[in-house]
Amino acid sequence: MRVDSGLKSDVVVIGAGLNGSAIAYGLVRRGLKVLLLDGDDRDLRASSANMGLVWEQGKGLDMPAYQQLTRSSGDLWPAFSRELEDESSIQLEYERNGGLTLCLGERDYDDRRAKLMRLHNQLGGQQPDWEMLDRGEVQRLLPDVVLGRDVVGASFGRRDGHTNPLMLLAALHAGITRLGVVLRAGARVRTVSKDGGSFTLDLGSDRISADRIVIAAGLGSKELAAQIGIHLPIRPQRGQILVAMRKATRRRARREVAGEDRQPENRANLYDEVTARIVAELEAGRFPWVQPWGKTGGTGPGLPRNALTARSYSGVNILILWGAVIEHGWPSQSWLTFRQAQEAGGCVRKGEHGVTVVYADRFTPEAEKERAQRDGDEARAVPFLKRFTVFNVAQCEGLRAGLASDPAPLPEREIVPVAEEVIAASGVDFRIGGTKAFYAPEPDFVQVPPQPAFFDQINYYRTCLHELTHATGHPKRLGRDLKNAFGSKDYAREELVAEMGSAFLCAALGIVPTVRHADYIGSWLEVLREDNRAIFRAASAATKAADWLLARHREAQEARIEGRIAA
Repeated sequence: MRVDSGLKSDVVVIGAGLNGSAIAYGLVRRGLKVLLLDGDDRDLRASSANMGLVWEQGKGLDMPAYQQLTRSSGDLWPAFSRELEDESSIQLEYERNGGLTLCLGERDYDDRRAKLMRLHNQLGGQQPDWEMLDRGEVQRLLPDVVLGRDVVGASFGRRDGHTNPLMLLAALHAGITRLGVVLRAGARVRTVSKDGGSFTLDLGSDRISADRIVIAAGLGSKELAAQIGIHLPIRPQRGQILVAMRKATRRRARREVAGEDRQPENRANLYDEVTARIVAELEAGRFPWVQPWGKTGGTGPGLPRNALTARSYSGVNILILWGAVIEHGWPSQSWLTFRQAQEAGGCVRKGEHGVTVVYADRFTPEAEKERAQRDGDEARAVPFLKRFTVFNVAQCEGLRAGLASDPAPLPEREIVPVAEEVIAASGVDFRIGGTKAFYAPEPDFVQVPPQPAFFDQINYYRTCLHELTHATGHPKRLGRDLKNAFGSKDYAREELVAEMGSAFLCAALGIVPTVRHADYIGSWLEVLREDNRAIFRAASAATKAADWLLARHREAQEARIEGRIAA
């Protein structure tokens, strides 16, 4: 068991929920080095079952200091939300449009009024920022809500607001990692001990030594604090909550094993997990997008596809599934979910472990659509990321015949014509000459050295496809930002898009290149380490570029066929 010195951190925070992450954010903003220890997705987080209220009314009765702190925090929220959104590029959906506390019965209504009046008097000298509403006034505020028969009215706090707790947690994780906090996932602290002026945290697999710690582990804080002589009066409490993420039941756990998990996940952790996997591959000298083939008896070049629907996977899922093929030496690029294997007449073999892939999309809540229609602007879509599990067909047995199989590799003599067809169909001004390969955005042309200048003719076409991927970024095509200074991070991002776009095209066309752009690996690693979404964006852009070029190729082929038929 090794002892880690806390990665030379000033403070180690135990617990990466809303509280721990917010504390880490404040500490790093003050210039401290922070190590944040996260448990796992099975942990109960406030953000998993919380309405995300930024609430003031009724807080701090007989505690004037707490009242003032609550009001000050509420006043800071608008600027904080803008700051965190800028830092993380995640919308928190923060609004401060008032809040209602419903009163059930006349006695509850009178008690609520008396409490708020006491609070108002204790603050002293300020205008009331709340009012009591009768049932009719509440119904007019909530025309689409059917009030229960016991509701007689409500208190309305003008300063109250709310945010999306899931987005807040994701934004905090993204923001703090960009600011330099080390977020260590799957680091469940078992015990805490104190020896002199330092603390030792036992994680099971290793231990961490720290001079200063913050315990923010939710209900687990009580047990950890007791180990160093601190009594925390924490207990589970039932409240009026909106469950935004459910803890897995036995039934749901079975669905997860079957690769059908559809519950919201912590997006920041998922981004980190995939990015860390790609970074590890690059650090080990392996390019996840270059060689998912080449072993004797292994699979040939091709994009991963679903064996039941024949649809190819896209974006970062290509890299994830190629990596799994390389690691396990499977002879196929075809995949199925647990249920699809059963639909195909077979099953996943007992003991096999699937591969986690991701699905990203956006949805627009009905309330946001109504707000946009009312205010006359565009509705804001909420991004989400889900994970699900797939199995290679080599992990299955009893599958019926006729499933989508891997395409047969093209004979070498056919690779040159099909690559030439893609180049011609692109419509891009393509020039051959000189000693360098490049795309010039302003005049909009690609230039590559003559084919005899390449040691292997296959790599000539791979280079052509790399530069054509750049060309898809022109404003009249897919419109990526191509005005990036050489050596800049944006330049490295675009090179990452072109490198993967070329690899995806080679796979789709049956080309097995050997060239690797190792010159860029340092800049790629720098970009990926700083931004856990960079590989997702680059892979998505590369897929769109490859799809654009392949679509032009298909259109040209169809036009030729129609021309021959007409003749």
